[in-house]
Amino acid sequence: MERPAIREAIQSAVSHSMDDSGVTGQKRKAICNYCGQIYTCDPNASGTSSMKTHIKLLCRQYEFSQFNLKNNPAKRQKTLAFEPVNGGGTSMVPKLTAASFSVEASRKALAEMIILDEFPFRFVEGQGFKRFIYVMQPKWENPPGRLMVAKDCMKIYQDGKKSLKRALKDQRICLTTDT
Repeated sequence: MERPAIREAIQSAVSHSMDDSGVTGQKRKAICNYCGQIYTCDPNASGTSSMKTHIKLLCRQYEFSQFNLKNNPAKRQKTLAFEPVNGGGTSMVPKLTAASFSVEASRKALAEMIILDEFPFRFVEGQGFKRFIYVMQPKWENPPGRLMVAKDCMKIYQDGKKSLKRALKDQRICLTTDT
């Protein structure tokens, strides 16, 4: 069973990161070694769940808290992936790299797929697509809906338009059409 091992790991992190103030006659308090936050920690009166919650989720100084891991993708654990090979030949061996999940990069790739394959925006709201996303990347809790995909596609268009204007600045262009 995996539950006791997880519980022991959290308890050891809490006990190593909190100091007992040891004042008699008062409720026992603990001070976080990382940020200095004070919590009651009397196991008979208030329990220790507030300390566990603080260390696991809220402490901004503890590098492995959920708050810091969520806001700093570079610190998250990476997974191994094969880098795609350009050119495609069978003799070329793909390179193994460490990859991390990024919501921003995934949204951009989704918008590019919608544009390249000319899918309707409602494609992302289908049950099959949502199931596919969950199977491929369970960490992507809320894939974007059609309005967000439309905004992302519009942003790609605006960025491309700005890039084209910069590239063609001070250039002369003639367009002709046949009717």
